[in-house]
Amino acid sequence: MKPEFTRLEALHQARRDGSQVLFVHQGSKITWSQLLGDVAALRAQLADSPATDWAVFEEQAYPFTVALLALLVSGRRLWLPANATPETASRLGRHCQGWLGSQWPGGKPIPTGQDHAAEPLSPLTGEVVVFTSGSTGEPKAIPKQLHQLDAEVGSLEQLWGDQLGHAQILGTVSHQHIYGLLFRVLWPLCAGRTSHGEILPTVDSLLTRAGACERAAWVSSPAHLRRLEDTAPWSQADSKLVAIFCSGGPLPAESAAHCDELSGLWPIEVFGSSESGGIAWRTQYEGNRLWTPLPGVETATSDDGRLQLRSPHLPDQQWLEMDDAVNHEHNGRFTLGPRLDRIVKVEGKRLSLPELEQRLEVHEWISENRALLLRRRRETVAVVAVPTDSGHKALAELGRHGFARHLREGLQPHFEAVTLPRLWRFVDQLPVNNQGKISQQALSGLFERHKAPAMPAAQLLEQSEGTAELRLEITPKLACFEGHFPGLAVVPGMVLTGWAEYHARRYLPVRGDFRRLEKLKFRRLVRPGQTLRLRLAYNKDRSSVQWHFESETEGTKYASGELIFE
Repeated sequence: MKPEFTRLEALHQARRDGSQVLFVHQGSKITWSQLLGDVAALRAQLADSPATDWAVFEEQAYPFTVALLALLVSGRRLWLPANATPETASRLGRHCQGWLGSQWPGGKPIPTGQDHAAEPLSPLTGEVVVFTSGSTGEPKAIPKQLHQLDAEVGSLEQLWGDQLGHAQILGTVSHQHIYGLLFRVLWPLCAGRTSHGEILPTVDSLLTRAGACERAAWVSSPAHLRRLEDTAPWSQADSKLVAIFCSGGPLPAESAAHCDELSGLWPIEVFGSSESGGIAWRTQYEGNRLWTPLPGVETATSDDGRLQLRSPHLPDQQWLEMDDAVNHEHNGRFTLGPRLDRIVKVEGKRLSLPELEQRLEVHEWISENRALLLRRRRETVAVVAVPTDSGHKALAELGRHGFARHLREGLQPHFEAVTLPRLWRFVDQLPVNNQGKISQQALSGLFERHKAPAMPAAQLLEQSEGTAELRLEITPKLACFEGHFPGLAVVPGMVLTGWAEYHARRYLPVRGDFRRLEKLKFRRLVRPGQTLRLRLAYNKDRSSVQWHFESETEGTKYASGELIFE
């Protein structure tokens, strides 16, 4: 029997058992009564604040939900950016007067576990502002009224509520984006399902967590499902995992089939955007390519072949035109073509970037790639590509220029000469944001001139909930070699410490501000051209991370220390 479903706009009237577990937060079970108490505590703290617009950023879904409800029952507006960088803070400063989340400079921490008496919720009356992913430029703010979110959550429950039942919700995507917000926070909250608060960093950690549940559902992205390994502990989640959701872009057919082969589940793909909300869904079972509109969503085709829709997930009943090419089949179902906003002109010649990518991806040397147009003195087509195993061998034999020349020659029969790629970068994986979407900004950054990288290229080798091991390439072009130790290129000790902290925060459950360094030892100089291994180990009791830099081959120790956090 599945849990009782309650709409967002009626959540204050929900008949919930106070002991019902809604979140697993840092290993502890959070009940409905605890949630109501924490919401009441934060609401009391904010009562005297005149701020109407609040920027909220919190990596854990439970304190995020406390902030969400406390602001909405107060009739405030939440702005939910993808990060809390100084650039983002500067941009939001034009709109927001309040800041919730310890990651913001001077931000107010979101209190949890305050022993405040539970108080019934007031009606939710505020507004949520989400952002586009920024994969094609600067993120755009999209206001969402509660009736839009209610309609979308209701559609999800209508379609998959019975399949999930009492499944616990696990995620490898952030709740700061509309997809994660709906699937990891709002839908479980309305349906009374337990959601795990942290973003699980790897497929291995997710499968291990799923194995500890009676039933579990995975909220994923194409980036995760494209790189599934046969060696992951799939047997631990056998019969426990009842659904895998995927959004952020169509999943390649071979990736969907591989997921079914490993997990026994065809991913449920959801097509939509921050602006449109959810539009349609599909699984690729038996080679299906057709998308089925979500309940209440009407779709049509414009005269120039674009997707049009009218939906309860939009702010009004007007038709919205998308930049996706579409072909409608029977019963309102449709297939998707390329993004029409990725049709560019190079010196007057038309080029479809998706077509170029598809031509490259059928080559045995290329696993995946992304093409982009760089606007410099002249418009230049550039490609970032991930080689296959055979591609890596060819790259080593031919060199980067010979490898790129071979790929370019293969494209010549299909494209005008002026539209062929002139710039190439070959990487281990395409740069993605925390939603698993390819980042246009990061792609462009790979082609920036005369700018030394601040961080060495890093490859994650192993990871658990409390440890991580990475391989770092110390190239001569790193920024740390500029201006330090004239005549002797050496990585400064504090730079090594900074690298350790950066990767600790990225791959380990580190919380709080940095306090001090302990057990610091520098045994050998780190020079250009070396390949090092960085080993990280998190100590929850001490709120610390021990780090060690060692050589790639002999295990020679170069530096070590311990980072202590608040």
